[in-house]
Amino acid sequence: MDVPSNLEVRRRISFFSNSLFMDMPSAPNVLFSLHDLEVQNEDGVSILFYWQIFSQVCRILSDLREGYKAIKLNEDQIKGEWSLWAQCQAVADMKFTNVVSCQEYGIQKRSGDARA
Repeated sequence: MDVPSNLEVRRRISFFSNSLFMDMPSAPNVLFSLHDLEVQNEDGVSILFYWQIFSQVCRILSDLREGYKAIKLNEDQIKGEWSLWAQCQAVADMKFTNVVSCQEYGIQKRSGDARA
C-alpha cells in the first residue's frame, strides 16, 4: 500500500476518511414556492441565487476532482515547485473556504449575530 510521506496529505486523508463515518443529521423536507425562491432577503439575495451559486461550486469541485484523477504526478515533481497539482489544490482550498464562509455567514445572519 502506498502511504503518502507528506504529513499534511496524511492529515487531510485521515480527516476525510474519518468524516465518512460521522453521523449526519437528516434534513427536513422543505418545499418553496417559486415566489419564495425569488424573494430577495435583506441583503438583496434570493434563495434561487444561492442555489445557482451552490450548483456552480459543486460543478467546479466535481471538475477539479476529475482533474485530480487525470493528473498523475509523482511526489518528486510536487516537492519544491509550484506545480499544476499545487495550483489545483490551492483553487480547491479557496472554493472550499468560500463555500464554508457563505454557510457561516448565513448561520450568523439568521441568528442575528453582530458579526454577520
